[in-house]
Amino acid sequence: MLPTVTMLTNQKCVAAGRLLSLGLLVLLAACTPPGPRALLNGERLIKEGKFDAAIAALTEATLQLPRNAQAWNHLGLANHNAGRANDALRAYRKALDVDVNLAAARFNLGCLQLEINQPAAAAGEFAAYTLAQPKAVDGWLKRGRAELLAWQFDAADKSFRAALALNPKQPEVWNTVGIVQLYRAKTDPRREAERKADAFLAFNSSLQQQANYAPALFNA
Repeated sequence: MLPTVTMLTNQKCVAAGRLLSLGLLVLLAACTPPGPRALLNGERLIKEGKFDAAIAALTEATLQLPRNAQAWNHLGLANHNAGRANDALRAYRKALDVDVNLAAARFNLGCLQLEINQPAAAAGEFAAYTLAQPKAVDGWLKRGRAELLAWQFDAADKSFRAALALNPKQPEVWNTVGIVQLYRAKTDPRREAERKADAFLAFNSSLQQQANYAPALFNA
């Protein structure tokens, strides 16, 4: 019988970078040069969910501002949300070519790689993201998920525990830590009993956070 996994859903990426308020974007766009104005318009259109229009604006922004990493990152985000995975990949990678330290582009690229079933590559991007943003719980959770899907069980265990160190009151994460221990037990028969005991403790920790948490009850 397989354990129940509830936290490993594939969410749309959310770390677009510096998205300003709509009112401020409109105000700034009215009095800025063409390149920055196209970037601001693109940001506004992303916030409004008008991704095709955002792609047009942000393509213009990258032509006007080819060395602006945020313009490329936002173009990637617009393509990503419009379902244009290949164009999004190219834009995120261009953003990182321009600025290798742009953490938002790392996160967004990792999200996209998870969506297109490239978990090992995603794990690398999230590793870079968590190095730059060690206090970002979501980064550790995404990293752990990618590592788990890539069968990097020891690494996944460390990443989920890093997320729990930042916020221990997450029953779904404790449940997933227990699941990771079960996978580790299967790949290391010499420590099978120890890993299963660790799994049981993790499921109990999940239930300490939420006594009626059904997946942990089932798994325990």
